[in-house]
Amino acid sequence: MAVLIHAKTCGLSFHLALFSDQNFTSRVCALLASDTPGKRHSIVKDRSLRSDRYVELGLPADDRSWSGIDMASAAVALQKLADRHPEQLPRYKSTQSASIFARMTSSENLDLYRNKTLPLDSRFPDCLQYVDSLNTINKLYLSAALKRTVTGDELVELNGAILRAFQVELELVEEFLPTLSKQDPKYAVRLDGLKKLQNNLAGIAAGALTMLNADDEDDGALPDWRTRFLIHCHDTLPAIVRMLSAVSQKEVVVRLDKSTHEPKLRNWWPELRQLRDDVRRATEKPGLNL
Repeated sequence: MAVLIHAKTCGLSFHLALFSDQNFTSRVCALLASDTPGKRHSIVKDRSLRSDRYVELGLPADDRSWSGIDMASAAVALQKLADRHPEQLPRYKSTQSASIFARMTSSENLDLYRNKTLPLDSRFPDCLQYVDSLNTINKLYLSAALKRTVTGDELVELNGAILRAFQVELELVEEFLPTLSKQDPKYAVRLDGLKKLQNNLAGIAAGALTMLNADDEDDGALPDWRTRFLIHCHDTLPAIVRMLSAVSQKEVVVRLDKSTHEPKLRNWWPELRQLRDDVRRATEKPGLNL
């Protein structure tokens, strides 16, 4: 278990760095701003497959929750598919592949990691594999979106799924923290890993806020992607921001407050105010005391 948590904190820091990478975030934002959801779907034809065809390719069935091992199998199969036919990747709300995409991004998959009747040292590595694989899939979709074979809608849902997975990983970190011993020879190394994790969490929050504030070319429209991503942020950001340093917490609250006065976001001011208030309340609770 001691070795596991060291690998875990290093691995999570790598995942967080992916989402906080400003180049990655800017590319996603550019894709979202380039077309409205309706326009994207009219341009990018749905060439995805039926769910049973994905099972034949190696993906797990979509009528049950997926574990880390299942997500890893999905990542391997989708990598092979994307190399040959990126236009055949599962799509959000597709008449062909909606169920497989919904399973891939479902929050139900995370219930396993919150089941405390199972030992932590079995949940932790599986959760790490889950996030590893989900990140791999997300990168496949980003590459496909740049080729205009999938849309920004898929990226919104995948990034929402990643936010939820990060939230659960943080819950596991909190569950493990009380078991750390200062007598452990590697205690300092693990503590340093947790401090790096805290710093990278700030990048996650910043990346999410950047996506929320991305421009949209159709003035006056109600872009579905922004509404959905705002819901994802509302479900996850309070728990994530609670784990930040005091100065990073302040930055997030200030940026959210600024968003509640941003003219281009006028249609979402009530939801943004709610998110800001929920985040502010979350910062009043104990976080990562490092």
